[in-house]
Amino acid sequence: MSLPDSRGGTRSPLAVAVLTLLLTVSCSGGPDRGEVFSSDRTSVGVGVGVEAGERFSLAVRENASIGDRWNVHTPKPDPAVVEAAGRSYNSDSEEPVPGSGGTRYFTFRAVGPGSTQIVLRNCPRGLCGATEAPAGPKKAVVTATYEVTVR
Repeated sequence: MSLPDSRGGTRSPLAVAVLTLLLTVSCSGGPDRGEVFSSDRTSVGVGVGVEAGERFSLAVRENASIGDRWNVHTPKPDPAVVEAAGRSYNSDSEEPVPGSGGTRYFTFRAVGPGSTQIVLRNCPRGLCGATEAPAGPKKAVVTATYEVTVR
């Protein structure tokens, strides 16, 4: 199969195959994150407004190579309002590079009308669960709180 190009000629079958592959990859995307809400890592009360049935994601910067580890913290969100729908990570670099970070996404589905809080906490180097202080440079525990309203 050949396709016309902008000069009036035709594209080779190889060019058509590559173009088709690129379109398939770019259109298939990654996980369905819905609307994405970001935090500056120290935010309190970031407002999130969504409709029942919608997916949405909370995004925070994360760098596992320096000990970042974000999780949903207590109190857990009201399950009548939202439910967890997965988590994913996008690296800042195409190839894994030591020291490079990325973005951690926590995806939720809005279950029903109401309000709830979702608290994300970064426990660097296992600090939150450690019985003694971890060795190495100290890094503070950081919390980001999202106020979620489902209509």
